[in-house]
Amino acid sequence: WLKCSFQPPGRRAAPRRTRRARRLASPMCAKSETGRTLLPDGPEDVEATAAVALLGGAPQNDAQGVPRWGEHWGMSRQQLDDLLCRLRDDPHWDRGTSMYTFVRDYVKEWTRGTGMGYALLTNSHAPLEVTRMVSHTWAENVEEFLEQVIKSSRPGDVFFICAFSLYQCEDKEGPTIAEQIGM
Repeated sequence: WLKCSFQPPGRRAAPRRTRRARRLASPMCAKSETGRTLLPDGPEDVEATAAVALLGGAPQNDAQGVPRWGEHWGMSRQQLDDLLCRLRDDPHWDRGTSMYTFVRDYVKEWTRGTGMGYALLTNSHAPLEVTRMVSHTWAENVEEFLEQVIKSSRPGDVFFICAFSLYQCEDKEGPTIAEQIGM
């Protein structure tokens, strides 16, 4: 599995891809055997994708009403681990939950009416700057996804994951998904 990386100027270089990931990579993206989307980690390859997802759309406003753009809609490795523990401690949690169901039943409920994605809501008083961009499929298992991101990351990594970073509610309290990605 390959972590996608978006490296703002002045950041450390992205880790080298594995032989398997290099084999699977195409100019824009590839699919692994499990269906997970893989993006190349060279800045020239990620530039178009990162520009749309992180820089080209409408901001979300944080708790103080300050507009925050995509590069500040990140979650730390520790926060992803805490989220995984929170889910596993929930008596209603189903370990087989897909990303689609998780966003519908949890993320939207947690963020409805705030105008902020889960990542910015979690960090609204001190938004985190994204250092890694991770793509996912809506059908994949949430626990497996979180475990893999945590396992393949470093302690200082901050992730843009659309399910957590974008405001998903489409309730007119915040920007639409299309507005956030600049469409």
